[in-house]
Amino acid sequence: MRAEKSWMGILLGIWEELQKLNALLAAMLPLAKELIKKMTAISDELDVLKQSVSTLTTVEQSAVALLDGLTSKIQAIIDAGGDPTKTLADIQAVVTSVDADKDELAAAVARNTPAAP
Repeated sequence: MRAEKSWMGILLGIWEELQKLNALLAAMLPLAKELIKKMTAISDELDVLKQSVSTLTTVEQSAVALLDGLTSKIQAIIDAGGDPTKTLADIQAVVTSVDADKDELAAAVARNTPAAP
């Protein structure tokens, strides 16, 4: 009989400890849920930031390509030399092309620039 009481006491002690652990886990569950919610929000914000950086990089690369193209065209006109009237016409064609590209670039920047808070 004494052995049974001893086992019963041990089992009762284990049961009580399990109940304490259950209460602690129940208290931690809302904290874990809140942490998951915050981590998801941070992840979403990071995704938006990555997209913004990607868009900015694309716009910047477009601007660099535009400027590189412009300088290349002007240099080619200078290198060609020749008839001044043709040279002026060629430069005017470059200016017209740059104006069109500039308007396109400005529109892209405007589309991808967030509104001021």
